[in-house]
Amino acid sequence: MTTYRAARVHLGAGTDDTVLHVRDGVVVASQPDDDVVDLGDVELLPGFVDVHADSLARFEQPRPGVGVPLPHALDAFAADALLAGVTTAFLCCSIEPDTVPTRSAEHAAAVLDALATTPLPIDVRVHLRVDVTDDGTVDALERLVAGAPARVGLVSYMDHTPGRGQYPDEAGWRRAYRALDRLGDDELDARLDRFRRGAAGVPGRRERIAAVARAAGVVLAAHDDDSAEAVQTAARLGAGISEFPVTSDAAETATTAGLGVVVGAPNLWRGGSHGSGPSARSALVAGHADVVTSDYHLGSLLPGLRAAAAAGVAPFDDLVRTVTTAPARHTGLDDRGSLTPGHRADVVAIRGERVVGVWVAGQQVLART
Repeated sequence: MTTYRAARVHLGAGTDDTVLHVRDGVVVASQPDDDVVDLGDVELLPGFVDVHADSLARFEQPRPGVGVPLPHALDAFAADALLAGVTTAFLCCSIEPDTVPTRSAEHAAAVLDALATTPLPIDVRVHLRVDVTDDGTVDALERLVAGAPARVGLVSYMDHTPGRGQYPDEAGWRRAYRALDRLGDDELDARLDRFRRGAAGVPGRRERIAAVARAAGVVLAAHDDDSAEAVQTAARLGAGISEFPVTSDAAETATTAGLGVVVGAPNLWRGGSHGSGPSARSALVAGHADVVTSDYHLGSLLPGLRAAAAAGVAPFDDLVRTVTTAPARHTGLDDRGSLTPGHRADVVAIRGERVVGVWVAGQQVLART
């Protein structure tokens, strides 16, 4: 058994200590034969659980038109995750029709296959994000979950039709997709036409997505809920998570319904959304959010928590639970999220806003000064 001594150990559940005892990759109670490792002036936290890690594409395509083989991109993603303190990542793979290759069903299948053969230093599970405006995306979801059930950790449904969710109007939707996918007006018109033609089938597709998740024992999440009614639909479908609700009414309803409410670390760090979304800080202050995720930038996690604590949003200890205990609980991972006996020894050593050490199941995978 090894005992790690640090300036402070955030055990979880609002308690702390200065020592952490680990045996065979699991946190244990103190024993008299400890091998003591003094880590100095660092703080130890539970490993971060990131439910919406949507940054793989920038490692696959570091410049438009330049591709990196998927195993190398996954390695780079995992390295970035380690530097952010993430020991469990739900890697986003979107399933959308008529879109860029990295948001297709074929790409999601390739990621699932690559994860089976690419050793990574952290626990990476796939978060399948499913567009609800086309039957083909749900067909693909069924095939993907059936083919790799152990690697799919989360399923969410999304509707990016203008006037719903994160795009309240067509002008904003056009600006976003013109920049995101480099589409011209004719291509945008064709995509919008497909969205609208598929609108009548959205409720039925959501039901099918929920049924796939339920049958596979995978947590279901709703994306960009824009009203209390949308959250009520999610709860009826059995969703356990509401990602990035776009109104305070939706966030409050989700909290009352017992859903995990997810906000983004970049939003938290900046003090507001880069777009028209609500403030992550305001949602946390109101008690209408309990999970913080990296979204599109892993490096925002720890600085975001520190910035929010400095701004008086909540004590740092409470904010730590938004990236550890809460996301583990809402994704059904009861073996991690705290540093109490019986939990996996997924541990992050920090000094200020800098991650200086990471252990996954007791094995050190990152060490830096």
